[in-house]
Amino acid sequence: LFPVNQENGELAQRLTRSPCPRYPRGVKLCRFVLKEDPETVRSGIHHDGRFFETDGEQAIGIRDPGQVHLLPPIGLSPSIRLFEILTDTHGEQSLTYRYANPSDLYGPNSEIKLPEMASSADFDLRVVGAIRETGEAVLSSEAPGFVLGYSLLLTFKAIDLLEDRPDYAPADDLAGVLGPFVVTPEDLTEFTVGSDPTQLAFNYQIKVNDDEIVRGAVEAEMPFGQMLEFASKVRRVHSADLLAWPPLEKPAAEVSSLGRGVLPGDRIEATVDGFGTLVARIS
Repeated sequence: LFPVNQENGELAQRLTRSPCPRYPRGVKLCRFVLKEDPETVRSGIHHDGRFFETDGEQAIGIRDPGQVHLLPPIGLSPSIRLFEILTDTHGEQSLTYRYANPSDLYGPNSEIKLPEMASSADFDLRVVGAIRETGEAVLSSEAPGFVLGYSLLLTFKAIDLLEDRPDYAPADDLAGVLGPFVVTPEDLTEFTVGSDPTQLAFNYQIKVNDDEIVRGAVEAEMPFGQMLEFASKVRRVHSADLLAWPPLEKPAAEVSSLGRGVLPGDRIEATVDGFGTLVARIS
């Protein structure tokens, strides 16, 4: 199943029993099921257009894209922190975060069902960092040792429920889509900015159906290390925790070129260079 050659041998050596290992070179970590065996969850890495399955100790097979259905690259995360930058009436900015529901995350190409009380939804695209190990009061300078890798997250909000209550929490309590991979930092060096390895730049595009909603190139509003330091001062972080940057800028659904919220039947496609493409369908 796994032909031995120099390249595959190097890939196999990166795969260890640790749930959050360190990799000497960049890889794209993934979880998936085979379409012919949808009950068995498998893990491995995505490389050169194929999926290299591992049993946690060694590589055991190579799968073509048509054979697999991707799952969220992180199983059940202990917590998801969504960071925001608040601006007060005096123009002063402060960092804060709120929590999202980790038990309702789906993988790429999943269908997101709107609740009966919502006729349409808006969405945000965020880049998230996955924590490699438990830490408390982590300094920003220590952050590279705590980062397993980065992924993409689509979160949804019910427009109807926000019309008169902009801070109504249930409106944001919809399912999310995570993926397609966890990309290790070594695979993103061309997107780092300056001397801080956790400061990244994002080149992104978002489409709904065939309509391009936005295309942009931005530098992250802060290094990931700053978010990690802030969060770990409040409460310790744990392996597989997800910390999300503020949303990548896009127009609100109603004023976008789409002219409305997303509806059942719509297909959302979000691409960030280096991270891959994340697709969700509304049902």
